[in-house]
Amino acid sequence: MQAIGDQAADRRSFLRLAETLTDFLLRLGQSAETLEISDRQRIVRLLVKDG
Repeated sequence: MQAIGDQAADRRSFLRLAETLTDFLLRLGQSAETLEISDRQRIVRLLVKDG
């Protein structure tokens, strides 16, 4: 019984994490839409540099 309870708790935690990441990505996308082109280019350069 304990193993089943632990597994259910793990699944709930995973679902909360997935929802949090989804919300974060949605907000990130919305914020990116309002950036100036120069800011977008700067971010792309930083991503390429780190990649």
